[in-house]
Amino acid sequence: MAGAYQTGIYRNVLKECGYDETAIGERLEQTFETIFYGTEAQRFYHEAGGDMAYLEDTGNHDVRTEGMSYGMMVCVQLDKKAEFDRLWNCLLYTSPSPRD
Repeated sequence: MAGAYQTGIYRNVLKECGYDETAIGERLEQTFETIFYGTEAQRFYHEAGGDMAYLEDTGNHDVRTEGMSYGMMVCVQLDKKAEFDRLWNCLLYTSPSPRD
């Protein structure tokens, strides 16, 4: 049995539950816009410097790698390359260098 990667057919659980595909897409875009570009009170995404951004852990008011990785995965799934690149650049900048 071939999986989604081989077939190119990916499961949409919300559609399987009866939600309209257009409504699902609109809600995903609205949620992305709120989390990434909403008001200061709404958003978790914060640009830093010219080419970096981070996702705030709202419980601790800092940055966690887990949140950054979830944010990058959302960017990949929604084809948001500019936002992905900013998050990636921040991780590269803040990560310790490997030791020789």
